[in-house]
Amino acid sequence: MSKSKTFLSAILFASLAASPASAQSLLDRLSDALKPKAGQQTSDRTTSARGGQLTASIQPQQAAAIDTLLADPLEDPAITADRANAMPLFRQLVTIGACAQSGEAWNSVNRFYMTPITHYRWIKTPMFHMEYHDKATCLDTTRISDWSKPANNAVKFRASYVSANSGEAAVLWFELQKATNGSWMIRKISAMP
Repeated sequence: MSKSKTFLSAILFASLAASPASAQSLLDRLSDALKPKAGQQTSDRTTSARGGQLTASIQPQQAAAIDTLLADPLEDPAITADRANAMPLFRQLVTIGACAQSGEAWNSVNRFYMTPITHYRWIKTPMFHMEYHDKATCLDTTRISDWSKPANNAVKFRASYVSANSGEAAVLWFELQKATNGSWMIRKISAMP
């Protein structure tokens, strides 16, 4: 392990001993420090620690389609309000669903889980099920539907994905819950309702 990783690990463990809140604060500051600076060239692909690609690159028209689908009018004003409040997380989840080549891609949103877990390759994504899809491209998100409120502080919806080059299709269900501090957290992501 490199000296910088050892140092960062020591700081993290020390802050965990102090309190979970200070650990999260440290992680947030570390994340901000590692973000690319303005004008710095970056890749829009995520890679695993083992060097493999986890996500394909989303095209502008695919990102615009997700934004349009997330803006579609809903009948329930409570769901509309919740969706507006949690829009950045909803967008991020639907985009990962469209572009994830591996279940490990979900680790990028681990801090938003009610109970954080580590995702491994064997956890299936929509792209995983597709035999003929070009894995270097994201799936098209064709529908975001079946919005419901399983509880007053929860929202559930389904995202439908189609491969533009093979025509294969898959869905993901997302269930989120509003925490006591007002932030939205991931309760469940599944291929089944």
